Amino acid sequence: LASTLGVETPPDLKEAYSIGPITPKPATLTDPNALFCFSGNLWPDVPEGFQAAWEDYYSEMSRVSKLLLSVFAVALDLPETFFEDKI
Repeated sequence: LASTLGVETPPDLKEAYSIGPITPKPATLTDPNALFCFSGNLWPDVPEGFQAAWEDYYSEMSRVSKLLLSVFAVALDLPETFFEDKI
């Protein structure tokens, strides 16, 4: 924000780790922009259990997002499964 106001500040100091989907790419997916999301994930060797923990977390967040989208659909007077083909 500061740089958009013309103020110089030190850079943010942070670390992040991101992964993409842990499921195989859908056979029908051809959009190059979407295909990028299915690039292979790179996993570190340490700490032990890191990959399994992330995959469990990703699976659970996928489950929660599907549940929330079904709640949103019902709240919008749409069929409960309205968003299923959009995620």
